[in-house]
Amino acid sequence: MVEPVRERSRRERLRADLAFLGYAPLSETTWIGPRASPELGGLLAGEGIHADRFDAVLDGDPQALAARTWDLDGIGSAYEDWLARAVDLIGGLPRDAAADRVFAVRSRLLHGWRNFLFRDPGLPAELLPPGWPGEKARAYFEQEAARLLPAAAAFVDRHLAEP
Repeated sequence: MVEPVRERSRRERLRADLAFLGYAPLSETTWIGPRASPELGGLLAGEGIHADRFDAVLDGDPQALAARTWDLDGIGSAYEDWLARAVDLIGGLPRDAAADRVFAVRSRLLHGWRNFLFRDPGLPAELLPPGWPGEKARAYFEQEAARLLPAAAAFVDRHLAEP
């Protein structure tokens, strides 16, 4: 539980920072997270905010609480949308594509994927709904980003070497 923050800009910054660390609000001063964040102490100290922190055991269904607390439907839909666009993006890249095009496609892939770093709280699998699309999207991203990396890196290296 964090102490109430009266200043609007500090309160909004705290909310955004806590959400970035994977926490979700149960109320204005009570936040819940699937695991303790090592960055939380520094965040609170930097804002000069006192918080009572503790681990708890839920007396109920943790999956139901997660579904009520985080927008899992919205995050899941975003993963499905991203994956469909990524498959189209990668599918439009010829096997013999020039390195500059590979670099551009990989950059778009990475740019789209990094949005999930800010949106997905990284809940453990046991708290996610069955058939969670985030895992399929993650596997596709990792596979394709790694596959495109050599040509994209060669393009960058070649251009950095130019005078």
